[in-house]
Amino acid sequence: MKKILAILLVAVTLLVGCSRVAETPTPMNLEAIAKTFFEASDSGDIERCLSLLSDDVAFSQDPPGVEMGKAQYEAALRETAKSHRKHSVTIPYKVDGDKVTFTAKVSGDDFSILGMDYINISYELQVRDEKITSIVATPDSADWAKLVRLSSGGGSGTGSSPSALSEQPDKATFQKHFSITPTPMGLGKILTSGNLPQELQQNVTVFAIGDQITLYGNIIKECQQPRYAIYDVLAKKVIKEGGLSFPPIKSGFDAVGFVSMDTLEAPIGKYEYKVYVSDVLVAVFPFEVR
Repeated sequence: MKKILAILLVAVTLLVGCSRVAETPTPMNLEAIAKTFFEASDSGDIERCLSLLSDDVAFSQDPPGVEMGKAQYEAALRETAKSHRKHSVTIPYKVDGDKVTFTAKVSGDDFSILGMDYINISYELQVRDEKITSIVATPDSADWAKLVRLSSGGGSGTGSSPSALSEQPDKATFQKHFSITPTPMGLGKILTSGNLPQELQQNVTVFAIGDQITLYGNIIKECQQPRYAIYDVLAKKVIKEGGLSFPPIKSGFDAVGFVSMDTLEAPIGKYEYKVYVSDVLVAVFPFEVR
């Protein structure tokens, strides 16, 4: 009888062990992890994205030479989700050891408003223990140069070509002090109660008298004597100017977001919002008051 009980006990133990083995989830392969991450990003599921990242994940993008840790990258993911970023794969996923590479056309509202349907970006992800430990993004150089030109006012999605501007911005100085990641510099306005950033309407080109005209973007290097000027296109003169206040660069951060607001008092007409650093013009944004 004791032998029978012992045999039954061993059998039950084996069955339980087998059951536990069967319940162990199948590990995700590297390509599946990369696909899941970008599908979650495209759908705005940031929590799913974060669950696939290691605590010490490193993100870098060059150009413009931005590097981020997990907290910074989370903020960037949440910001770009507002622009409905989407990735359309053009060069398939390829796994080599612990790395996954692919190339995609990246589209978003922030790109389209500037007049670009998408930019091409190549990605390299490193995956260890089913967690993404690094992401390296490399935009196509020609696409990036065009995006920088458009975001600094050298032509825009509003129909203004570079030659239509009263003067051209200095692209080199712009790139030295500002980043277009995660959001390009632009003009917007504060809606209703003015709570940021939910009620900041971005990429605005038409305003009404009394609107809170707002310059927003990301600063990567301290600016000396930053200021703005509102230029009347018809009268060919500056009708208002003032200083801009940018936040200090935080230790460990490559880019710091800023928002600068002012009440628009210009009469109906066509204007340019000009941004200067040490008297060097770095950005021009055409707009109208109706």
